[in-house]
Amino acid sequence: MRYATSLALALACACARHPADVESPAPPQEPAAAVPMTQRVRDPVDPPPTFLDPRRRERLAAAFPAIEDYLDRAVERDHLVGLAAAIVIDGEVAWSKLWGHRDPARGLPIEHDTLFGVGSISKTVTALAILRLRDEGRLDLDRPARTYLPELARIAYPTADSPEITLRHILTHASGLPRMGDFPEYPQEPLDRAAFLATLEGLALERPPGERRIYSNLGFQLLGPLIDDVAGVDHRIYTRDQILRPMGIEGAAWSADEVPVDRLAIGHEHGPDGTPRPRPPWRPGATDAAGGLYLSLDDLARYAAHNLDAWPARSDPETGPLRRSTLREAHTLQRLTDLQFRPDAGGASVQASGNGLGFGVSADCRHDYMVAHGGKTLNYRAAILMLPTRGVGVVLLTNHSSISSRVLPNDGRMVLDLLADTGALEARQHRASDDLLAAAAELGALVGRWDPEAYARSFSDDYRDANPLHRTEATLERWRGLVGACGEPRALEVQEPRAGAVELRCERGQLHLE
Repeated sequence: MRYATSLALALACACARHPADVESPAPPQEPAAAVPMTQRVRDPVDPPPTFLDPRRRERLAAAFPAIEDYLDRAVERDHLVGLAAAIVIDGEVAWSKLWGHRDPARGLPIEHDTLFGVGSISKTVTALAILRLRDEGRLDLDRPARTYLPELARIAYPTADSPEITLRHILTHASGLPRMGDFPEYPQEPLDRAAFLATLEGLALERPPGERRIYSNLGFQLLGPLIDDVAGVDHRIYTRDQILRPMGIEGAAWSADEVPVDRLAIGHEHGPDGTPRPRPPWRPGATDAAGGLYLSLDDLARYAAHNLDAWPARSDPETGPLRRSTLREAHTLQRLTDLQFRPDAGGASVQASGNGLGFGVSADCRHDYMVAHGGKTLNYRAAILMLPTRGVGVVLLTNHSSISSRVLPNDGRMVLDLLADTGALEARQHRASDDLLAAAAELGALVGRWDPEAYARSFSDDYRDANPLHRTEATLERWRGLVGACGEPRALEVQEPRAGAVELRCERGQLHLE
């Protein structure tokens, strides 16, 4: 067998390294399975990366008392009426806790099935509905969005050479649409579809589409009527039956009026004297696709678990309403919007952030890769944070609005930091393939004894074309004099099953191969 292996060789001797409210639910649609993929798959299939520490879950759990203590203090710090929090590990709720009341006036506590408004986390569900319709072949993310919602032709572009708005622009907050439309941000009377779409007449974009990020509630609000038209059914019904219920999320609602009174967390704000007071729920009507969803702690945890289950890529059967590859696409950075560099005691801290398709995406030196979204309304706050490569998610819900929109996301990051402090918040790793180890072993044998046939098997045509035979033979002979004969290889770091760093233990030192 020929190993197409181009190896950069380094020597280290004797060393080592490291529409209006829905008043009564419509009859459910029959949920459809994820649209199958049809491409040919390589055989044999490489195994997916895995967690290598058998005590990882146990070690992560050691942080739970510190996390509980931190959130106890957060409830006191912000004078929260109620808080619900959960940590998801490997698809399961590994820890959760409830604080305070869903209805203080009646002394009713927060429970696991208590529903909270999740605000802009709704955008992620709406985005998944758009991607599901894309997978079904019913729309294209890169065609003009007016193809699917003709009323978008009424808007005014800022320049004659502006490209038309696409669904990809909307999903990545690059449409140029303003943050809000020409109607109340938190209406008490629901806006119907006709009145909502009429506000597009002559609406001016702030920037040409695709030029830069402008966070736009309006863009996602427009996706509700668009889904209505493309799916042929109300977007609330489509998301409920084709996205949420197949994930095991049965209790979701798109209006406070749909929620049984004893399951609704009454939203609160600070009154003039600083004490919490109830605030009536807002009624977004036809604009609810950007922020009108209600979920319980258990259901938001299920949502996090289902999103995390899309990682890593593998050949298992599809079990959800969307392809795993579609979820990973939604979680993948589509548009970089911010890059921060901060010196600190450890040297430096770097964070890059931007937008996936409906989700926020960031990467830093501590947590590697995070997919997240926050939510806020006049009476609720919510946050979901997920580390796909580490199989961990954090969800937080409160029925108290008088805190900054950054408080819950920052608390979620602190929870992740406390988990990271255990040293067990590791990323999945590939195991070295037999091919990689065999190639390293054959190279080790060449160090001990030159063999032209083994050389031809071990090095790719490109390597042999670029490196004259006599030079490689001389290099290996020099190494032979330094380290002597070498034994079996040991994988040090594996980026992919067929690529990584391997160590050969030799008579007088080690060889490190990359």
